[in-house]
Amino acid sequence: MNTLVKRIPQSLAVFTLVAAFATTAVAQIFYVPKGANASSPAPILKSAESRIITGENGVVYGSRFVPNEAVVITIMRPDAAEGLAGPYEYASVSADLNGNFVYSRKLDVRGTHTFTAKGAVSGIEVSSSITSGGGGPTPKTLSGHKSCADINAKNSTFPTITSDYGFRIREWGPTGTFPLVDSSDPYTFMTGGAPEDPENSVTTSSWYYQRRLAWSSTRPITAVIVTKLYGSHRYSNVYIYDPASMGDNGPLRAPYDQKIYSVEFCFDEEEPDDPMASLTVVKQAFPASNFQFEFLVENYADPQTFDQPMLSDTDPAGNNEDEFNSKQYDVENFSGPVSITESNPAPYTLTGIVCVDNNNGGAEFGSYTVDGNTADVSLSDGDDVTCTFTNDFVTAVEAVVTGRVLDANGTPISGAGIMATDGNGNTKYAITNQFGYYTIRELEAGTSLYMEVSHKRYTFPTRFVELNEGEMTIDFQGVRR
Repeated sequence: MNTLVKRIPQSLAVFTLVAAFATTAVAQIFYVPKGANASSPAPILKSAESRIITGENGVVYGSRFVPNEAVVITIMRPDAAEGLAGPYEYASVSADLNGNFVYSRKLDVRGTHTFTAKGAVSGIEVSSSITSGGGGPTPKTLSGHKSCADINAKNSTFPTITSDYGFRIREWGPTGTFPLVDSSDPYTFMTGGAPEDPENSVTTSSWYYQRRLAWSSTRPITAVIVTKLYGSHRYSNVYIYDPASMGDNGPLRAPYDQKIYSVEFCFDEEEPDDPMASLTVVKQAFPASNFQFEFLVENYADPQTFDQPMLSDTDPAGNNEDEFNSKQYDVENFSGPVSITESNPAPYTLTGIVCVDNNNGGAEFGSYTVDGNTADVSLSDGDDVTCTFTNDFVTAVEAVVTGRVLDANGTPISGAGIMATDGNGNTKYAITNQFGYYTIRELEAGTSLYMEVSHKRYTFPTRFVELNEGEMTIDFQGVRR
């Protein structure tokens, strides 16, 4: 009896141990985050910063993983996307009791790195990306809220800055597109005496708690001043661009990695002229008339730009004095040739396309090709070119058809109607005389001719013939109805 009593607790102990182990295993296999259910969101992986400077540590945070499970970290480097060798790096971390972990890795290659975390127990795989870049020019930190005029005054420190002109955005971590004008909302203003320039703008984006900045501009920028406010103290990071830049993916930062208080963009007093060329299309017709010729002009401003002008030449002397016989284009796109195509309207034919260089005394331009009705003109900044399309009026060669209409006995049939239609749809009519003869003039040679004869007492076969220059004889024989 005592032996039995003593054995029961031992059995219970073993059972309790096995049950506890089984419960733990089941909990690992069927783990559901605390306070969640089976439909809870999957584990997540989030980067601390989406963009960093090359050489800094990329940090990712994992959450909602199985408590204490091993997590395999895979990093696909930028060169992996290009198919180069050695693209992947591996590491392993352990989630804590709440299923969370932090992983950090120095990113010494420029480009986008893809971090993937896969739980050993859950088998779930999640990813996040971090892009490392150059970080812009090395900034120089100055005390105070500096302006473009301030750094222009420091010639020995900033010798490439030669203008006080600037544009300031006074917003925490500004994000958006800002025209170069004074504005109260958003708070922007011109500095250093710079005039407003509403046709140009800067675009900024900030991230990582408004501590990182990237920018682009439609006007060349010589410096960017990023200022932070710490209590009553202001400090500025000055980024110099030599040569002037149209943008920087950054990240740019305020001093001491604080929140960005304001950003000022510096630029030269005179905006450089945009590359530009001139192309004039001229219509010349002989003889001159007000007949309109349709053109298609493509690729003079950007790949999607085209124009369809209607040009005519009503100047009999061919002096191009008519305001409708030419059109001038300001060419801004030099990525490919400007294409000019004329649609030839009958009865004109294109006899020549010539492009001349107005900067070289009207000599033939050296960079164009002609293919049929199209001229492709390759232009450079400053070119001034005129392309003349010459058309001649085509005079049709006349054909004449004569003949006789008879019955089956060879008797002439008078009063029979003859209808002749050529290949261009032109129709002519004639009536036979008392001897059965007819004549049809002003037909166009070189076309086909369809002929019908009608009479109230006779039927006739239709005829198809090819018209030749000069006179043709076509007789018809009728059958009584």
